[in-house]
Amino acid sequence: MNNAQQVARDNGPAPRIIYLLLLGLVLLAAAYLRFTGIDWAEGQNLHPDELFLTNVEYAIQPVNSWSEYFDTANSPLNPGNRGHPFFVYGTLPLFMVRYLAESTDQMGHVTVVGRQLSAWMDIGLILLVYLIAARLFDRRVGLLAAIISTFTVMQIQQSHFFTVDNFANFFAFLAIYFAVRIATTEREPLLTPMSDEETEPRRRLPFAIGDVLLFGLAFGWVLASKLSYAPLAALLPLAAAINLLRLPAEEREDYYGSAFLWMVAAAVVSLVAFRIFQPYAFEGPGFFGVTPNPQWLDTLATLRGQISGDVDWPPSMQWARRSFFFGFENMSKWGLGLPLAVVLWAAFLWAGWRLLRGEWQKPFALLWLWGGGYFLWQSLAFNPTMRYFLPSYPVLAVFGAALLVHLWDAGSLRRDDGSRWRFWARPAALLLGALAIVGAAVWSLAFVRIYQQESTRAAASYWIYQHAPGPLNLDLATAEGEFRQLMPVAYGSLITPEQPYFTSVTAKQTGRIERVYLHHIVAPTVLEVLPTGNPDAIPVRSSQIVDLFDMAPGEPQSLTFALSPAAFADPTLEYEVRFQFPPGEGTLTLNRVELRSSATPDQATHILVEAPQTLAMGEAFSATVSFATGALPDQLVISYSLDGAISLAPVDLQLTLSTTPDMAQVLSQTDVTVQPQTDTGGFTDGASFELGRLIRLEQGQTLYMQISLASPGAISLLGSAVANETSWDLGLPLRVDNYDAFGGIYQGDLNFEMYWDANPDKLARMLGILERAEYVFISSSRQWASLPRIPERFPLASEYYRQLLGCPPGDSIEWCYNVADVDRFEENLGFELVEIFETRPALGPLEINDQASEEAFTVYDHSKVFIFRKTADYDHQHVVDVLSAVDLSNVQRLTPKQASGGPQPTLMLPADDVASQRAGGTWSELFNRESWINASPWISALVWYVALFLLGLAVYPIVRMALPGLLDGGYAFSRIAALLLLAWFGWFSASLGLPSTRLWLSIFALLLVGLGVWAARPQWDLMKAEWDAKRRRFIRVEVLFLAFFVLMLLIRLGNPDLWHPGKGGEKPMDFAYFNAVLKSTSFPPYDPWFAGGYINYYYYGFVLVGSLTKLLGILPSVAYNLILPSLFAMLAVGVYCVVWNIWKAWLANRQRKSPVGAYFAGVAAAVGAVLIGNLGSLHMIFQGYLRLGAAGAPLEGAGALTKLGWTLNGFAQTLGGQALPFGIGDWYWNPTRLHPDVPIAEFPLFTFTYADLHAHMMAMPVTMLALAWALSAILSRAWEGRRSALYLGVSFLLGGLTIGALRPTNTWDFPTYLALGVLAVAVAAWLYWPRPKNAEGRPSLPILPVLAGVMALGAISVFAYQPFAQWYSQGYSALQLWQGGRTPSGTYLVHWGFFLFIQVAWMAWETRQWMAQTPLSALNKLKPYRWAIYAALAALLAAVVGLQNWGIHVAWLVLPLMVWAALLIVRPGQDPMKRIVLFLIGTGLFLSVMVEVVVLSGDIGRMNTVFKFYLQVWLLYSVAGALALAWTWDEFEQWASGWRRAWQLVGTVLLASVALFMMLGVTAKIQDRMAPDSPHTLDGNAFLEYALHYEQGQELHLAEDYAAIRWLQDNVQGSPVIVEAQVPEYRWGSRISINTGLPAVLGWNWHQRQQREFVPGNDVWGRADGITAFYSGSERDEVVAFLQQYDVLYIIVGELERAYYPRPGLLKFETWEGILWQEVFRIDDTVIYRVLDSTLLAGN
Repeated sequence: MNNAQQVARDNGPAPRIIYLLLLGLVLLAAAYLRFTGIDWAEGQNLHPDELFLTNVEYAIQPVNSWSEYFDTANSPLNPGNRGHPFFVYGTLPLFMVRYLAESTDQMGHVTVVGRQLSAWMDIGLILLVYLIAARLFDRRVGLLAAIISTFTVMQIQQSHFFTVDNFANFFAFLAIYFAVRIATTEREPLLTPMSDEETEPRRRLPFAIGDVLLFGLAFGWVLASKLSYAPLAALLPLAAAINLLRLPAEEREDYYGSAFLWMVAAAVVSLVAFRIFQPYAFEGPGFFGVTPNPQWLDTLATLRGQISGDVDWPPSMQWARRSFFFGFENMSKWGLGLPLAVVLWAAFLWAGWRLLRGEWQKPFALLWLWGGGYFLWQSLAFNPTMRYFLPSYPVLAVFGAALLVHLWDAGSLRRDDGSRWRFWARPAALLLGALAIVGAAVWSLAFVRIYQQESTRAAASYWIYQHAPGPLNLDLATAEGEFRQLMPVAYGSLITPEQPYFTSVTAKQTGRIERVYLHHIVAPTVLEVLPTGNPDAIPVRSSQIVDLFDMAPGEPQSLTFALSPAAFADPTLEYEVRFQFPPGEGTLTLNRVELRSSATPDQATHILVEAPQTLAMGEAFSATVSFATGALPDQLVISYSLDGAISLAPVDLQLTLSTTPDMAQVLSQTDVTVQPQTDTGGFTDGASFELGRLIRLEQGQTLYMQISLASPGAISLLGSAVANETSWDLGLPLRVDNYDAFGGIYQGDLNFEMYWDANPDKLARMLGILERAEYVFISSSRQWASLPRIPERFPLASEYYRQLLGCPPGDSIEWCYNVADVDRFEENLGFELVEIFETRPALGPLEINDQASEEAFTVYDHSKVFIFRKTADYDHQHVVDVLSAVDLSNVQRLTPKQASGGPQPTLMLPADDVASQRAGGTWSELFNRESWINASPWISALVWYVALFLLGLAVYPIVRMALPGLLDGGYAFSRIAALLLLAWFGWFSASLGLPSTRLWLSIFALLLVGLGVWAARPQWDLMKAEWDAKRRRFIRVEVLFLAFFVLMLLIRLGNPDLWHPGKGGEKPMDFAYFNAVLKSTSFPPYDPWFAGGYINYYYYGFVLVGSLTKLLGILPSVAYNLILPSLFAMLAVGVYCVVWNIWKAWLANRQRKSPVGAYFAGVAAAVGAVLIGNLGSLHMIFQGYLRLGAAGAPLEGAGALTKLGWTLNGFAQTLGGQALPFGIGDWYWNPTRLHPDVPIAEFPLFTFTYADLHAHMMAMPVTMLALAWALSAILSRAWEGRRSALYLGVSFLLGGLTIGALRPTNTWDFPTYLALGVLAVAVAAWLYWPRPKNAEGRPSLPILPVLAGVMALGAISVFAYQPFAQWYSQGYSALQLWQGGRTPSGTYLVHWGFFLFIQVAWMAWETRQWMAQTPLSALNKLKPYRWAIYAALAALLAAVVGLQNWGIHVAWLVLPLMVWAALLIVRPGQDPMKRIVLFLIGTGLFLSVMVEVVVLSGDIGRMNTVFKFYLQVWLLYSVAGALALAWTWDEFEQWASGWRRAWQLVGTVLLASVALFMMLGVTAKIQDRMAPDSPHTLDGNAFLEYALHYEQGQELHLAEDYAAIRWLQDNVQGSPVIVEAQVPEYRWGSRISINTGLPAVLGWNWHQRQQREFVPGNDVWGRADGITAFYSGSERDEVVAFLQQYDVLYIIVGELERAYYPRPGLLKFETWEGILWQEVFRIDDTVIYRVLDSTLLAGN
């Protein structure tokens, strides 16, 4: 709607006055609600942000000049220079408040000034809401939106705080207002005169440039207030786009260039505004000193960590385990109020529906996207606090008003036939409007009552001062009743016969003195130090309160006095050191008394008592000391013990009251005798001075008081012992009524520190505090509402809060405290709940308990305060019993974010699962060595191959149905799909309770066959015709699969061994986990290397390949060498299939035939994926020449010509017969060790040759299936013709199961391929899904199909493997910037040079063709964009230079290639298949440079990060490179002959070079065997019978271990625990658990620490030490305890154990044979013992 239409609709200028008057009334109402009680809380600053900002305001000082202003290092306005380096807020609000308070002489009330300004900002926001809504809709909407915003409680609450939030929100909506003006302005783009050089006239922008610049200014102010509003920047280009989209397409292009330039200008204005108003984000000095301030950046990084929940920051505990809807729930219930929330959210959804229905180009989309986007962003954040949603509240108000007005207007519309349309619309508008506005008004008026009452913490503080005695208390009888006035006594003050205590008190009220009460009268131990020979010297005195009655006679005790420097001020003098225990009956023994210096803490400077010496109670000990040299002492340490029972002598006290300071006019003098105490807490009768006469005090009158001691010794006076929860929250009582609670009134050292770790020390601290405390104060919900959210970390605090209040076990602690009143629960710790202070929002009799809201909503202005008082029935032993019952042995130190995924796994199996796992998995039942299938490895291989083929054949109809876009039906993926489905059925059912057995796997295999038949029925005719006409396709796939399978089978036959002492890799770990997965009867599988635990690793790959192994019963050591060729072949044909289908799809759109066939392209891809290596072998050869020629000279620092000479010299030496300086293992090892800082950079041929059955190997065929599924989504044109529920369901199920399988198989692959899958679904749906036209004739956007497809794929991917996520605990999950060494350009090219050559050559030809087909005149169309092009080129150059300077050496190559690929993607008329390939190239480039920037935290350097992502890139490049090669060859004849010859020459050299790994590396691996005489067989353990090995200098005959392994396999029932030697990883250790799958007490130490030690309770080192102690020790009790602790049933004592452990320890096995264990197997020096049942049951 244009401006003229709006004016007409609003009926001219007359209504405008009415609207303005009404708006004025609304703003007055807003002011009333916001300024009511603006000075609440008596200046206590209960909001932590407000307190901090207030302190900063007082600290900073105005500047005298602009130069001083911008001088970051010295400016007095910089909080960092004024004691506040951690300042995370914007400085614009800070400066505004400071200068306003300064100019109005209100610095003494700066907090109130800040609140007032915050309130004015919100009132200004309401005005902006009116203007925005009026411009988007009409004035009625504007006025209604302003009313709603006026009554929004969250805005009202924030207006009562001095924080930056309202400032930022005002500036944000000021920017939004200008964005709305840009989007809604409709003016004719007038022609401007042409210059001489211009051929076409220019037009002015259809929106005001001033609005653009003002947006930039407002946005700069926003950032200078709060950085989290940065996404607001997107609204400017979005507003411009909305405006331009209304123009015809042919006109829009004329404005893009100028619009872009003004966007840049707005950005400059924003930066200038930010520079001015957030000056200390930059280093300065001067305006142009714009280098970012490192301190500011560090502060932001720290803040990010705090709010992420992944650091130990106490305020973050409240966010643990909050749902996604937590912010929405609190906004709705409390920030808005439910009546208003219902209407506003309905309106927001209504507006969103309008967008989906085709109104997405309307200006209101701007506001909807901002409000919804910000709301979603904050909801996804870890800390979705209500005030962080402030930008969404005004948005909701606008759409709420728009819906109400829309309903009202809809009620006046009629159908063409004259019947009433939507007769209910106006009643609905009235009803909803009344519900919303009346409900909001009631809630806001009730809420404002909070600020008209005394704050709860202040009220509680007044109560405490009246009811909790201080050390010295004056009790008055006043007209209002009893009044107690407290008088502080300085801590450590002593009253002695020579030194009475003198004080004065000014009466706070008028009344009669009833009594003077002393609370705790304590007899301390006193130390005095004074120079000898000087009777006038004043002793340096200190004292300590020692609870002598809490000591047992004869028990050694120690008492340490800290000596001040004044004690021995003059070291040339002689000093008397004198101390005295309190007077009384009894004696004690001084065992040792010495002076010490903290400079030499383990050595006494003077020994005053060396031999025991008896000292009577009250008797003074005295000794003289002098100093010659050395450090002066600063500690006196008294070691003593009581000789027997003691008692303290009563003390006589005298109180004198006077009206004069000199005590000359005595009003009263009273004596009292009391019994002192030696503890500082608990119950005390104190001492009361009852006055003998009536004394009346007038308010303001001063009374002087003296307390004298008439008995020997000394006393101290103490107030009540009060306990607070933590130093993170405001403790009670507050400083009110001129009282400083912890300035001599109350004992202030009792703080539970609830956030501290739960451990025995914390328990002792809490018990000690509870024993001493007389009162326990809870000042807010911060602790009791947050710590019980993480019971694994805070079990002690959780139980304490439950028992303190008496919360029943079935109720949550948070609920109990929310609803608690004084008499509701029965306390259980001996403390009575005596008072609750709570201020609820109220309106008349209506009260609303809002304690269930988010913490910050109540804590800052109306927290619920609890006061507990110790009762006479307090039983400390009962308290000890209750709290000591809390289990502290399994405390998990979780951060709030770690806890938010639900209860954290302990990584230990539940007892029932342990029992079932150990009872099942009997090897002889699973793998019968005597069965026909295991009679020969060749029979096993044949059965395996046939079974895999038949399963794939059965599943093919399902694959064909799921991949409709693939022309060949995806037949090549049938095998991997069959394995995937068989594994998932078996795994998922076993995760839910069904046993994992061969029987169930057989049932699932038959189920797959049945599903295949079911899927074949609707496709049967097509499949039959396909076979008849194109059977060669299927035969080619089978031939390829067989060829690749046989090739890898031959490689494995050449070296089938599963271990090698030098380069054995991690096959032992893989084989151990593989065997454990095979033997496990449920999932997660038990951990063979951590008895009692489960495998905390992405183990699903072993399930994937193990299901067929278990189904067929093939021996695992044989199956291992069948799995590798199968994965190898499945990967090869998968890559082949993807490329074949892309090429076929491309051919279908061509006008002529291509000389390149799809078969050639596919085979080239398979070769590139699995049959070639990098250029590392060639690099290695040249390095060998260089090293030979150098003859030992250092290579570093040598010049290029020198190195060339050495290389030629080395080459000449090899011609003479000199071998290169490499061992045989180097030929397959070194090409993957090119990076100077990365141990590994693998490629698939190395992965399969090295033969570690690692996660990334098993995942590779699955990734190809995932890529094929994504390709099918696009090639099928979003399942065109197959959009039935059946086809879509099957397709998305297979896609989700495939992509989801990557998460538990190789987690690194999951994000990449999920992103590719989601992108493919989105692109396909966006491009090809039908777009029906809306009422205005515009095609609607396919947003719902896109969202539905994306959500379906993501949901299946995640939820199908939820049992894995439920148990898996990932210790290393966060990405962080990599700061170490990075890949040199040369190394990068050695690894990627072959693929880059093919891809870049093709991209160059594509670019040449593009240019050749584009006339020069077409370049004129780029003129409007020339500045955008220049800016983009400048940005690219800046990015390259910046990354190069940062150390990203490959940026110069990778970034331009990425941009180049992107430009070719957007080339007009570009073929879709080429776009796909270019996208794969760009993705590969991105991933290859990403690993230079980030690393997964916890990685070993960046080893895993590099090689895991490099493998992804290799496969993407294999696909893209093969197609680039095919397209190059397709048009090769068009190349100039010189370029053809150059390409052929370089390509041939590179191809020969990458083929070197097959010739050198693979053959070297075949030859590199541990036992050269071992047979060539498929049994990976056959070498053990021939192998010798050396450990600890001793020869080991592995044949003995092999015999023991086979005996255990054939004779042990179930999967009991074994114990074997614990030796360093990568050696022969853990050999029994590796090859049997039996759970050992501990396997490889390092890997177990990686996988589980970050979870408490998984003490890997403790187990390692325990194994060593078990084999080495000879204490029977310790041996039995070890066996019982880990439930060990079999003990291995072989040559390895004899090599590592001393013989005396090993003799016990023979000595206690038949007593503790029984020998069950022996061969030479290898013995297996079975632990007797009586041993395991002993003591149980």
